[in-house]
Amino acid sequence: MAIIEGAEFYALVYLEKEPYPEIEIKLFAVRAPITVDNFIKLVEEGFYDGLTFHRVVPGELVQTGDPTGTGDGGPGYVIEDEFHPELRHDAAGVVAMVNSGNPPGGTNGSQFYITLAPLPDRDDLNLDGSPKDCERDEVACHSVFGKVTKGMHLIDADSESRHHSAVQQGDVIQKIEIIKQYPADSPIATKPANCANGIAVPRPQSNATLVQQCETLLNIKRTLAGDAKLNWSEGIPVRKWHGVSVAGSGSEIVALQLKGRGMTGTFPPEIGELVDLEILDLSNNQLTGEIPDNIENLHKLRELYLHVNRLVGAMPVGLWDMTTLDTLSLGENEFTGGIPHEIANLDRLVLLNLQVNKLSGPIPVELTQLRRLERLTLSHNQFSGDIPPEMGNLTNLISLRLNRNGFTGEIPGEIAELPNLRHLSLAGNALTGVIPAQLGNNSSFETLDIFPNYLQGCIPDHLRSVIQRDTDLLYCDEPPIAWSPEPVFEGGIDLVTRYVERQPRYPVYTVSYLANQFWCPYPFDEPKGPVLCQDNPSIKRNPAPGDTVQLIAHVSNFGDTDSEQFDFMWSFDGDVIETGIHEGLASGGSAEITIDYVWPDQDSNPVVTFEVDTENQIDEIFELNNSVHDWIKGHTLGIYFSEESYESLKLSADVAGEIQSPELWFHNNIDRFNEMLIEAGVKDRVRTELYLIAAENNLGTKHELSLMVDGWWGLWHDTAAYTLEGYRARMEVDGGLLHELLHKLGMIDIYQMGLDVRKVRLPDANRPMQFAGCGLDYWNSDWECVRFSYDIHDIMADHALPFVGLHTAGGLNSNYGHRRGFYGEYLFDTPSIATVKIVDKTGDALSNVELRFYQSEEHQDGGHFLTFVDDVAEFNVTTDEAGIATLPNRGITGIVTATGHQLRPNPFGIISVVGNNGIFIIEMVNDECTNYEWLTLIELNLAYWDGQTEHAEFTKTLRCPPP
Repeated sequence: MAIIEGAEFYALVYLEKEPYPEIEIKLFAVRAPITVDNFIKLVEEGFYDGLTFHRVVPGELVQTGDPTGTGDGGPGYVIEDEFHPELRHDAAGVVAMVNSGNPPGGTNGSQFYITLAPLPDRDDLNLDGSPKDCERDEVACHSVFGKVTKGMHLIDADSESRHHSAVQQGDVIQKIEIIKQYPADSPIATKPANCANGIAVPRPQSNATLVQQCETLLNIKRTLAGDAKLNWSEGIPVRKWHGVSVAGSGSEIVALQLKGRGMTGTFPPEIGELVDLEILDLSNNQLTGEIPDNIENLHKLRELYLHVNRLVGAMPVGLWDMTTLDTLSLGENEFTGGIPHEIANLDRLVLLNLQVNKLSGPIPVELTQLRRLERLTLSHNQFSGDIPPEMGNLTNLISLRLNRNGFTGEIPGEIAELPNLRHLSLAGNALTGVIPAQLGNNSSFETLDIFPNYLQGCIPDHLRSVIQRDTDLLYCDEPPIAWSPEPVFEGGIDLVTRYVERQPRYPVYTVSYLANQFWCPYPFDEPKGPVLCQDNPSIKRNPAPGDTVQLIAHVSNFGDTDSEQFDFMWSFDGDVIETGIHEGLASGGSAEITIDYVWPDQDSNPVVTFEVDTENQIDEIFELNNSVHDWIKGHTLGIYFSEESYESLKLSADVAGEIQSPELWFHNNIDRFNEMLIEAGVKDRVRTELYLIAAENNLGTKHELSLMVDGWWGLWHDTAAYTLEGYRARMEVDGGLLHELLHKLGMIDIYQMGLDVRKVRLPDANRPMQFAGCGLDYWNSDWECVRFSYDIHDIMADHALPFVGLHTAGGLNSNYGHRRGFYGEYLFDTPSIATVKIVDKTGDALSNVELRFYQSEEHQDGGHFLTFVDDVAEFNVTTDEAGIATLPNRGITGIVTATGHQLRPNPFGIISVVGNNGIFIIEMVNDECTNYEWLTLIELNLAYWDGQTEHAEFTKTLRCPPP
């Protein structure tokens, strides 16, 4: 294959071990023509087929191309060294010839290596830029001729992101293939195709159809830009073309399978000319535009895969006349419109996948006539209306996925009776009624995902092992939700005030967070911030000043002996309001003692105290748990225990003590909670409303009062400190517990806005093998990865630090006067204009500094969603003469929430309510150096709460030279 000017050459290296990994190398034919020409010649001769990677040096390189496998072999000749000033060993993935060292001036043959790191000592220049004497045997000068463009994770066996089949010593090369491509506008690329040359199509005179289809494919290739490296050319037989299958007779092309080839551009209309196609797979690419109408010409097509592209518009009318189809997969595009009644024509369909589009309207009853259907997926669209009971006609269905739409009505019992159904997903709709009993009788289910919806009743017991559950419904055979503790102490009386209940109760806000439809569907097409559920905004949240409320003290005797009568006392802010005498409690008995109280005004939050046996007239096993004090307006928490954790809490962790009261231990933690709020200047308080022993660790969603308290928390024996064996490790004040309780007030984890090397994928411009601002050279220096100051690095960032810091306190105070603000919504408090000022180490302003902002964002990585900073800048700005640059505001203007926050355009865009996109790495570049700083959402929030609502400026330092 001669090197032709204007062509681009790539080498595809296939490894022999399964799953036959493919490594793509771009060859630098213009800058290293002699070396590339020699390499291509050896590839075409099959020289590399069957050779091994005979040398693997972790962290340095992998090497191949020696037919002897010893490192001393070659093709029997050498070529001249070839160096170019732009080709350097400056990164991982550089491809270079091995310099044998003999004879001088002509040292290259067939061996080549791929770098795993920058190796500048292998260039033809010294590190100071002076030329090396490359003719001397002991001097290392290696000719660079290519760069890995795809599959680097298959090469670096020691990298964290390596593939499970990455290159190891001894791995065999199955073959190397050369791909020649031309820019779309080059004269050669636009010349008419000629497949009648006797090479692409043998015997072209007798294979006129194949010649025509071959030329059609060459025309199609011109429109498939991007990373698609296809070997389609007139000089290679069509049978050997990537993704092309020719009929056994050799007369026509019957399959085109190009899944995940990196194709871009519009859907090629020439596809409609390949009328003999039986399989067409263009899935997992980046094709745009609409499906052309002439696709209906593919009258033999059985399988059509177009999922995971960027196709738009309505599905073409002709599609519904392709009666030979048994597979139609159009999911994960942007199709609009509905499913037409003509779907009934596709009566051979076995698989229909339309998920993750913008399709709307009802399910036409004609779809239920497709009796051969085995897999039907309509999830993540905008379909509406009832689910047709005629779905019961689809008796071959194995999988039915209708989740994340707007379906209403009840679940048809006919679906439950489908004999072969194993996977059913209806979650995230607005379905009502009870769960059909027939679902519980279907023993073939493997997965059943029906929550959230608005279903009532109980869950059939037989679904316990298959249901994907996130609901407050009970199984039909479950016992009562919770029960009061049994007597806990032996050998006497133990009176305990367990908690003070407040009536009437009012509901908390129920919210839909962007795409999360747990409580109710999100009412907007685009994110606007958390919104109240539609039936929720006008509901009363708290008593009004002057309302009469009832306080109920729950008192128990946890001893094994009946008590005599005892006195009790109610007081508010230390003033005794009411006293009385109770007749006494039997062992295990309980009582409710009530008082009416007038709800105070907005600025008052009195402490209510209830106490029994105020003068210690009764001799008790445990004397310290007779009283409870609550902030009357405190946010209300429901607490539940497992039986084992409750028994564990009876045992004192103090080696000098034997027993303690679980309730007292928890009240002491709540007391510390309120002390933290007071110390931080937070106006809100917390209180406990319920203490229960539960059978399952999910009372926060299952209990009938789950939406009437501000938060639930369970102490369960899945934590070692709350087991009978590990109670000695329990702390008197559990910082982790207080951290979790702060979440119940809407607080986020501040550590979401911290960075370490695991959350950065941006290479350091100064040290390409390290990550920006987080490399080893930065540690133990005057700056590090993002670490918050002590006054911010509080209990929301570190369980071991039992205090509330500035940011958490600001978030709490921003919601003061409201019941439990929406989770994380206080992050929306950002100045209207944000600027940064860049200074040097002495504090002098620096002008003309380019600032590149890289954001922490969620990415899909190997099937998992990970949050990290990638290497794509969100925006660039440059400082003016005063060293100042104004940051652009991105995103949209959202609604004003009930607690007064609004998602406004800001530098971070659509702010995540868990804060994980609230951090920028700033790459600062001027003529002197490149270095890094950070800007966090925390800084913007603190400035806003400090009164800088219209404009805030943040000073960052460009340190030159870098650490």
